[in-house]
Amino acid sequence: MKLFIYILLTSLTFLMVECQNESEETCLINRAEHLFDAYPDSAITTLDSIPLPEELSPHLIARWCMLYARAADKIEDEMPYTNQLEIALKYYQKKKMRKEEVEIGLYLGRSYVEDKEYEKAMKAYSDALEVALAIKDYNRAGYICSYMGDLYEVDLRYILAAEKYKESRKYFHLANNIVSYVRTFVNEAHSYSIADSSYLALASLKQAEMIMDSLNVEEVRSYVYNGLGNIYNDLGDYDLAEYYILRCIEPNLKEVASDYLVLVDIEEKRGNLKKAEQYLRKASEVSADNELVPITITYYNYVINKKQDNLKNALNFYEKYVATEDSLMNVSKSVDIYDTEQKYEHLKLHNENIRLLLKGQRNYIFILILLFLCALLIIIYLATIRRKNRSLLKQQEKINTLNQSIYQLYAELRGKSDELIQLQNAQYSSVKMQVEYKNVKKEVDSLRSRLFELRESKILNSNLAKKIKKISQTVQPNNSEVPVSEKMWIDIEVLMMEVYPSVIKVLRDASLSASEMHLCFLTLFKLDSTAISILLNIIPTSVDRTRLRVRKKLNWEGKQGLYESLVNI
Repeated sequence: MKLFIYILLTSLTFLMVECQNESEETCLINRAEHLFDAYPDSAITTLDSIPLPEELSPHLIARWCMLYARAADKIEDEMPYTNQLEIALKYYQKKKMRKEEVEIGLYLGRSYVEDKEYEKAMKAYSDALEVALAIKDYNRAGYICSYMGDLYEVDLRYILAAEKYKESRKYFHLANNIVSYVRTFVNEAHSYSIADSSYLALASLKQAEMIMDSLNVEEVRSYVYNGLGNIYNDLGDYDLAEYYILRCIEPNLKEVASDYLVLVDIEEKRGNLKKAEQYLRKASEVSADNELVPITITYYNYVINKKQDNLKNALNFYEKYVATEDSLMNVSKSVDIYDTEQKYEHLKLHNENIRLLLKGQRNYIFILILLFLCALLIIIYLATIRRKNRSLLKQQEKINTLNQSIYQLYAELRGKSDELIQLQNAQYSSVKMQVEYKNVKKEVDSLRSRLFELRESKILNSNLAKKIKKISQTVQPNNSEVPVSEKMWIDIEVLMMEVYPSVIKVLRDASLSASEMHLCFLTLFKLDSTAISILLNIIPTSVDRTRLRVRKKLNWEGKQGLYESLVNI
């Protein structure tokens, strides 16, 4: 019902959108394209003047998304919303525009990252990378791998991040993108350094320096020197650390505040507090766009004053540092809340507009269709309930018949077993008594075999068996949640008590643990090791070890399987 209504509403919405005159939106997108190269921020402002781009035709929203994302990438602004980029991606996929599909897929991954939906981001990156390699767009493949490496770093998987940066380096080399090629060494080194593999990081950075010098790549010189300075600082080689940070500052008179702060850290570690103060003053005198620079300056003022025993000043700087840090955290939270609110309002406006567009349509036809569907659903629902009740009744009758057969067979087996014991204990020598003994023994074996079959049938045809089998087939291995609830384990134990009371008694007398008891129960359902491992939320090898423990506790030897050993108790 809900699915049908959703499809109907969506179809009518697209129909209305297609019928709209989109000349004004087309003019705005064309104007933004003219502004893009020289004024990307103005291009974004122009594109933002279209309130609900989702309601444009697929072709126009694809153009809008691509232009907006390119401009946002150019000025390091936020990507379009994920739902907008998803529409554009589907359009390019449908039109088989592979190059555009790769680019919009990359932007979609970045938009997911902004929303902190990292799994969706990784999937978007992976899909885009697959298409990029298929069309040999190695430059874009390099960027995608770099963003995947960034995502691994967010997930604290630094070695995987380093491997992804290596992969991106391969693609940048194929694309002859030398600047990005050199940058991958620094990115790889950063991942290694966080993973406490400083010497691997140093090897990557030295390789970057060698390539940079041989190819004279000036664009990344400060980037490489900064990495070398920081890694030598981590390794305790302060002379080389200072040398590279100073070389990093030389060609770059802007945005050097963070480099001066590295020098402050070096001199503070050396114990040269006077020189550290000098670098701290230089860091304070230059402008910095990085919002973390002022708070870091405050922190080092606290550290230096504390080491100089200026405790009053140290306390003042520490209080200021804590207050600034709290303020930054509050600003970050408020920005996240604001962005979320903006997206919510946008979606709310979009949904309201769809509602208004549909309001003027043929309401009476819609109501008739709705009433017809409701009546049809009610009929289907009642028929389903009736069929389900009938099925349950038949199943209950079958269970009752099965129980009766088991009880009758069990009673007959007990009688024949007693008769067999009497014949076995009797002092017989005549051929007639021997023949009678063999006949009774055959009857006992036949009855026992039938009893096993009936018990097995009752277990395997129960609702619990169907539920357990379904769970074992749908739940993924190593799932974080326990797939079988406590209530279900109780129901399973009750069923086992009904069918195999002697088995449960022996298992309880052996003082088996809960997991061992559960393994025995699942074995009686004739499940394999993989299914049992999923239901017990353990690895398959642990299933074998648990079986071995059960055998030891029950003093079972021989090659007979656990299932046969249990049912033959």
